[in-house]
Amino acid sequence: MGVCRHRALIPAPLPQVWDLVARVENLHVWGPAIEPVPGIDRPMQAGDRVTFWRRDFFRRYTQELVVEEVVPQRRLRFRDLSKSGQKADVRAMLSVEDSGHPESTWVEEEISYSFGNNRLVLWFDRSLLNPLMQLAMASKSRKVFRRLEEIFKSVEKKSQLRQ
Repeated sequence: MGVCRHRALIPAPLPQVWDLVARVENLHVWGPAIEPVPGIDRPMQAGDRVTFWRRDFFRRYTQELVVEEVVPQRRLRFRDLSKSGQKADVRAMLSVEDSGHPESTWVEEEISYSFGNNRLVLWFDRSLLNPLMQLAMASKSRKVFRRLEEIFKSVEKKSQLRQ
């Protein structure tokens, strides 16, 4: 089983970060969706199906996820329902964690997958596939976390201007 993780410190209190990431209607603002996601106008709950348009390196396509677990103010766990996602048992988890400072929050994205237990497949995953996945995911995750940082920095600037 392969696992890819990426973590970043976001300059905002945990409740604000959670409120943004736990709502589907915000997915296009910070996450992989490239258009607003219609349908759910509340924080995500276990069992919700979320379908959205996304763009990867060379293509534009829809992705469907099911929310497997929601631990408020902690984590969201998803399972990819696309054909390739089901074949590889792809799951994603987004976690938020208190940084120890009231004005910042750790955010971590984890994507796990499995192509089977065959020794050859496991060797191929460890030696070639997972390092490539780590690079691709790091690139995407950095982009997502930069968007989150920019959102909260712009909110902070606006609140400072009002004062």
